[in-house]
Amino acid sequence: MTAFQVRGLTRRFRDTVALDDVSLDVHDGEFLVVLGPSGSGKSTLLEILAGLQRADAGEVRYRDRPVDGPRPEIGVVFQDPALYPWRTVGRNVGIGLELDGVPAADRRRRVAAQLAVVGLAGQDERYPHQLSGGMRQRAGLARALVRDPSVLLMDEPYGAVDHITRVRLQQDLLELWSRRRTTVVFVTHDVGEAVLLADRVVLLSARPGRVAREFSIDAPRPRARGDKALLAYESEVYAALREPAGTHSRQ
Repeated sequence: MTAFQVRGLTRRFRDTVALDDVSLDVHDGEFLVVLGPSGSGKSTLLEILAGLQRADAGEVRYRDRPVDGPRPEIGVVFQDPALYPWRTVGRNVGIGLELDGVPAADRRRRVAAQLAVVGLAGQDERYPHQLSGGMRQRAGLARALVRDPSVLLMDEPYGAVDHITRVRLQQDLLELWSRRRTTVVFVTHDVGEAVLLADRVVLLSARPGRVAREFSIDAPRPRARGDKALLAYESEVYAALREPAGTHSRQ
């Protein structure tokens, strides 16, 4: 089944065309990575999928319904986890449940369970400034997951952490996805990260962003950085980045 259908999507900001005639499908349970250079419209595309922006032309549908605003079944994780500094980690993670009117006891139970899932068990009474960058990202992920979304949209969530932390967070995300099979759309400009995570990579061209290539990443899971199969895919993606014209799919 198709989670998202994007057809002829165009987005402009004054005299700048960020996205131009973008069409793609996102399938249920798929780990789709949107890859492209800075300014290619990756984040704009993700925010349109999330219902946080509107397209100037074209159509975006979620489960065959037009996307006209945020939905509780679509969770979003940004590069900056944007935790409220005056709220504890637990209250930050549970803010969506609070807005949904979930009773306090149930809220605490669900938050504690989700913090355990992302490796932050027992951290609910700490404040954001008491956490490392990687821990804050885990808290941002927990906040998105605690409402049990069907889709997770992730906008370069590991771009601000060091490489070692990034590798650990990537592996944690893959383990979590393998258990839950939540549909994931993940934005990055890191080729190695893209082929490590993805079932399929959609490569956007430089501005205006268009679908330049698609790659099906058929390497077996579980995966690790440095796997020969992944290095071959990386080489193919880098070649496409050097000559991005045209749209092709690797099967």
